[in-house]
Amino acid sequence: MIIHKGAVAKRPQSLPYIQPMESKYDFQFLLYNNMRKLIYLIFLAALTAGCSGKQKEETAKNSLQDSVELLEMPLIPSEITDPNQRVDYLVIHFWDGLDFKDTLLTHNRDFLEQNFANFSQALIISNDSSARRKGAATLMKKAEADSVVYKMLSEIAYHYLYDPNSPMLDEESFIPFMEIFKDSELLNEAERERNRFLLQNALKNRPGMRAADFTYVTNDGKTTSLYKTPVKGNLLVIFYDPDCDNCKEIIGKLAESPGLREMINQGDISLLAIYSGENKKLWDETAPSLPKEWTIGYNSGSIEDNDDYFFRASPTIYFLDNNKNILVKDLSPSRLP
Repeated sequence: MIIHKGAVAKRPQSLPYIQPMESKYDFQFLLYNNMRKLIYLIFLAALTAGCSGKQKEETAKNSLQDSVELLEMPLIPSEITDPNQRVDYLVIHFWDGLDFKDTLLTHNRDFLEQNFANFSQALIISNDSSARRKGAATLMKKAEADSVVYKMLSEIAYHYLYDPNSPMLDEESFIPFMEIFKDSELLNEAERERNRFLLQNALKNRPGMRAADFTYVTNDGKTTSLYKTPVKGNLLVIFYDPDCDNCKEIIGKLAESPGLREMINQGDISLLAIYSGENKKLWDETAPSLPKEWTIGYNSGSIEDNDDYFFRASPTIYFLDNNKNILVKDLSPSRLP
């Protein structure tokens, strides 16, 4: 079923309406979800504490949403009362109301993007990898009816879930799509090979795994490793390049973040900044300018040489617990203050 332009999608029973590309979360609802994602979102909220609202940006998003037709969310059976199962049902049945033969809608990229953004929110919230796989498989199976739609959705899925600059970056939600795309006859061989390569690297250092160890030299000349790094609370690891403008901007924001500074001072979090490039002279010149409460390290490239980490963007950010288990991989810089 389609809701016409200007209308607002109805809320599924007992579930909040999922807005696309939002940066604020309903914590009462998120309490139903696993602790990894809850810790992640609490951490993000703490970092952004005190930041001014983005009223103009939100108004623009709402205007875009009002101008695009929205799929009505499926009615979730009343007998499904567990919040996690309700989200999983939504993931699997999100596209039930769309006739993929209706090219006036399916060939409209704005329509697909808006609704995929809503779908992505449910994917990201879901705790069940099998539900995410089934949701992705159901969508792409329906899209096989039209190669144009299939190709467009493959691009949109990458843009929303795997582009390093996407505010909705979530590798775990994109893995089911890569598993489909790597063998899809509706994509060309170059596209299939690209997805095989990306999938191979996505399966490294996944959330829940212990992060691969690596050595580094601190700015006082001591050689140590990730596993030997003392941690108070959780650990934010930033792989950066001191000559990268984006890194300078992100690190500058973190250095000035009162929320992060307070968490470090209270022992809730530690921060490790690692340069794994070849220009040690540049690192020597720039490392002293970073906050003294951070641990700063240099690695001469062995992190990437050992093929344990795959950096698609700079900086690349990991959020670990105090045992170096991965809570969040590829934390999107756009979610930082």
